[in-house]
Amino acid sequence: MVHIVDWFTKKRIDINLKDIEIKFFQELSEMKEKYVKEQRIGVLPQIIEKVLKELPADTRAPQTTLYHHLKMTAAIATSWAIEDYCEKPEFVRYAALFHDLGKIRALGKGREHIEETEKILKDIGKNLGIEIDPTLIEAAKRHHRGDGYRGLEPKTHIQSIIAEADSIASGADRRYEIEIVKIDSNRAEVRCSDRIYPHELVTKSGKRIALKWNAHVELWKDEFPVIDTLYGTEISFPRYYTYPQRTVTLLAMDISGIQRYIGESKLLKLVRSGSYLVKKALNEAKRVIETNVCPEAVIYAGGGNLLAVVPRNTGGEIKDKLINTVSEVTGGGLKAYVVYKEFSAGDIATKFSTCVSEMWRVIETKKQKPYEKEEIRVLRSNEVCHLCRNRRGIEEKLLGDETINACYVCSRKIEESEKAKHEERQIIEEIARKRGAKIPKEMDHIGSHIALMVFDGNGIGRIFLQSVTPEEFAVKSEGLKERVRKALKRTLVSLEYDVTKVDDEEYLPYDLLYFGGDDIMLIARSDIALTLAKKLIHEIYNEFKFHEDGRPVVTLSGGIAFGRCTVPIYFLINRAKEMETIAKRKYRDSENSIGSLAYTVVGYESAYPFVFPYDDTSFAYIEKIASFKKHSNMSSIISEVMSLDRNIATKLNYTKYLYARAGARDILKGVAKALDKDNEIEAVEWLVDLWQDDEKYNMIKALWSVIK
Repeated sequence: MVHIVDWFTKKRIDINLKDIEIKFFQELSEMKEKYVKEQRIGVLPQIIEKVLKELPADTRAPQTTLYHHLKMTAAIATSWAIEDYCEKPEFVRYAALFHDLGKIRALGKGREHIEETEKILKDIGKNLGIEIDPTLIEAAKRHHRGDGYRGLEPKTHIQSIIAEADSIASGADRRYEIEIVKIDSNRAEVRCSDRIYPHELVTKSGKRIALKWNAHVELWKDEFPVIDTLYGTEISFPRYYTYPQRTVTLLAMDISGIQRYIGESKLLKLVRSGSYLVKKALNEAKRVIETNVCPEAVIYAGGGNLLAVVPRNTGGEIKDKLINTVSEVTGGGLKAYVVYKEFSAGDIATKFSTCVSEMWRVIETKKQKPYEKEEIRVLRSNEVCHLCRNRRGIEEKLLGDETINACYVCSRKIEESEKAKHEERQIIEEIARKRGAKIPKEMDHIGSHIALMVFDGNGIGRIFLQSVTPEEFAVKSEGLKERVRKALKRTLVSLEYDVTKVDDEEYLPYDLLYFGGDDIMLIARSDIALTLAKKLIHEIYNEFKFHEDGRPVVTLSGGIAFGRCTVPIYFLINRAKEMETIAKRKYRDSENSIGSLAYTVVGYESAYPFVFPYDDTSFAYIEKIASFKKHSNMSSIISEVMSLDRNIATKLNYTKYLYARAGARDILKGVAKALDKDNEIEAVEWLVDLWQDDEKYNMIKALWSVIK
């Protein structure tokens, strides 16, 4: 039995090697039925990815999966093969990807795992009914040097490439947030570089040492091995590692202006199409890397960002292809910033976070530089694009029954709008099927009053830039996206609401406009928006909380802009982003918060921020108000309160009037029920309190204008 540790929650998951082997060969058998012989070897990487994400790369590295170790080895080896003009870089890719398959049977067993790699590759060939090239098996198994591997050392240039790539990936695998620096032959300094989690170390003698970020302690050699209890990892006295005298080239890409691009149109279908094209642009960018290097070369892709390993001699060519691809897919609406840089093999293995930070700093510098654009001149109204009002209209497009003048960017969105209904929308489509409702096509299908919501993770950059290895970076990015997706789906599925009815048709009262990593954009009917936003914040917290003390690891801040469905969506997006900024500022000023939210209403200047759990009570108050839309008695009373003058005479007269109505036990019976009050008098007291409290009154008045 071995174990793997989830990086976000630090939960330890026990793994039975035999179960992994059984699952691996079951997947092979199923694949055999679907593909002809010539295709089977090409599908094998998919099975490796699916199954070996559940297995640690090494007994000493429980937070790194075997798949990610194989992936990084393949990425570096393939890029070097292209640099060295090898005739068959694909051969190198497969050999590198297969080199540690023997760990399925012999994890942590030195020479034995190499022998098992040869056996398991032959077993795979028999299972698939194909013969795996003996030279491929030979290249896969000859990836170690040293006394324990005599007779198995690499002999050819290709075998050496794989061995050197493995040494970098292995050296990176075994790095932790706990750094061990050798002082001399008998002492070492132990330092914590983890900004998020505290660590507890247990020495060989049983001594316990608590370490937080930047804390350090000196230990004698005889106190090793040390156990890091957070991971269950055994840390040995440091040895001196030598890395190949080669460089590894990293490439980073950032697509700028995504939310502006998505929301610049006034039509919901084109907003959805813009979101689809952003996803498509990133997928096409990934395909550029996959085609010019290999699929494993993509370390991370999400939220408009991409990080990859590329060959040094083709980095410039790949850069140009990425920039052109993003521009072509989005009709010139989005610009990609791309940089590539060489780093020493040792830096990739031991200072990966520093390498990545340097790349993103260069990109941010490039984004600040001015670049040439077409000369701006004043356009007549009939020359401007009717859809975005940002660019010159260049061609007439048929949109429904109307012919409009569209710019090239909006024309591209119109062309892709039909595909956008079906791509990257599995969550919404599944919910719509279960509820028997349709997906909104127009803004008023959501409701007469709507809320645009944007969410962004707090401190996500810190989490990624703390990654000490490429494998850790990849594990975090994949884990983040999958966990956010789960939380988002749970939020939308569990939400209780009435569908929106328009012309005898029933529509979902919300839509997912964009989802990329920790960036989310939703649109919803105004009366359910606050509940939806709060639930999503809590679901994210529950999905990522540290399993020992419930401390938040990943949290969300959100901004909401309420308005009529006729308000241009780009205006709502801009206001929602302003609210998100306010929410993030409030979050940073609070300790141990699980998330934050701020909202505003079009036509009102005020912003109303909340930090959870500190503002749970006040938020519950306005959430209650929002729910009154479906209570006709409550709705009429609140509207009445909001329309009155707030001078003393009116206040006294209205209080008397309410108590008189309470005595008659008429409409206020329904009001008391809506408020969960025992009687009508308590209901009146609640209403008077609302009217008399200036802060509550102003907050509710703005919200009620888009709820009623």
